Amino acid sequence: MAKKKGSFEEIESLLKDVGNKIEELVKKGTESSGELRDEIEDKISNLREEKERLQKDFEKKKSTFEKKYKGTKKRVTPKLKESAGHLKEAFKSLFQAINALMK
Repeated sequence: MAKKKGSFEEIESLLKDVGNKIEELVKKGTESSGELRDEIEDKISNLREEKERLQKDFEKKKSTFEKKYKGTKKRVTPKLKESAGHLKEAFKSLFQAINALMK
């Protein structure tokens, strides 16, 4: 069974694919001649800069999300444990009540 990718993993995979495509363009650009090569190199340079900008922006947003998630998780976890305890007690009481009715 394949593991489902998370949103961050999907974006990281896309950024990696973009990097691979840029490298393919670099190879094709070196095979070109004259003006076409210069034009391709300029476009490749622009693509690399854009990829790097997207990568930095993604890492920044990922970091911000993870900090918020960890903060929320720390705040909510004790309340969830407390609620689980109350729920267990409620089921015990319900079970005891059903047993009492059955007698």
